[in-house]
Amino acid sequence: MWMKLKCLLGIDAGLRDFDEIECSLHRDVVNRNFFFHLFIIIYELVMLVSISLRPGGPFLKPRRTAYFLMYLILILVTLCVMAGQAWVDRKKENSHRYYFWIEHAYLVFFSFWGIAVTLNDQLGGGGEWTDGL
Repeated sequence: MWMKLKCLLGIDAGLRDFDEIECSLHRDVVNRNFFFHLFIIIYELVMLVSISLRPGGPFLKPRRTAYFLMYLILILVTLCVMAGQAWVDRKKENSHRYYFWIEHAYLVFFSFWGIAVTLNDQLGGGGEWTDGL
């Protein structure tokens, strides 16, 4: 199946330079992903602080608690991804393949996390989004 998809996209795994191309792509995205992950962590820390400073704190209502826990989970998973990718990059042999596996798994998690946030948003009232918090 994977080979069919690669052929459909015009990527032939039998190319001599395929590993070189993959390594080059890895070098290009490592720094960008590091800063992207840092941005996510900083943004979620700001969200944790902002929800914690609301009257009643983060555990006043179940919906607010859910947001707090989701922010915390995203921070922890992002830190684990950064640590895992740094550990994989120290291993020199085929590190780019493991790096991309970790990144793809993180993107799947991030998508489901976004779905969870959206579903939690749906629990709110009909007024302004902050009314239900």
